[in-house]
Amino acid sequence: LKLDVDYELGQDIGVLASLDPFALQALRLKGRHVTDDSLAAIRGLHGLQSLEIVGATISDAGMAHIDEMYALRRLSLNGAGVGDAAMQVISLYQRLEHLDLGGTQISNASVEPLKRLTRLQRLNIARTRISREGSTLLTHDLAAEVRY
Repeated sequence: LKLDVDYELGQDIGVLASLDPFALQALRLKGRHVTDDSLAAIRGLHGLQSLEIVGATISDAGMAHIDEMYALRRLSLNGAGVGDAAMQVISLYQRLEHLDLGGTQISNASVEPLKRLTRLQRLNIARTRISREGSTLLTHDLAAEVRY
């Protein structure tokens, strides 16, 4: 089951917390009203294999709400407000094959944790604070297509 939520102010996505933890495989949350509290509402969806968060205002602290989504194979945080501290959670997802961190605040401090994601096939770090040197290290050490 896949769910696409274009989140507007006033909508209650808390209903997602009542879903069977393994019923939903893919979830896309879109909109500037997607916040850390929104992540708290989906914290129990342990069966998610794909999570896409678009145009959101989430923080590193909010990532703690989704620290047990070990089935994730795809994660997109494109344009989210997360930075290097988010890598503490992201590096737990050892099954990740596609990771989109484009437009986030990550820097060269995230290079080493990213290199530990050995199953990555695609990595987007465009419009981040990772330098060309950091990008080169990732390209060299990962067997992934790296977009810089």
